[in-house]
Amino acid sequence: MLADYGGIEIYGVEGQRTFVQSGTGRVIGRDFNQIELSGVRGPALVLRYNWVQGLETVPPSQIEAYQWSPDFPPLVRIINPPTNFTLRLER
Repeated sequence: MLADYGGIEIYGVEGQRTFVQSGTGRVIGRDFNQIELSGVRGPALVLRYNWVQGLETVPPSQIEAYQWSPDFPPLVRIINPPTNFTLRLER
């Protein structure tokens, strides 16, 4: 616990936070309608972003919904991702 304000307890999260659920890679930039990734390795990458119809990667790769919990919306999974790519909605 970091602090207590009138009965409300404030907690912090230790360690590095990441947008990668599983696989190896790093989000190096985010902007309107695009997420830049680098250092991606492995057969699949699951990102902690909600999947929506119409997502694409540049350069192209296979994208699918990954239902990791029945209580939450699906996440984004990229199959055989390139080492560096941009994730965005189709134009």
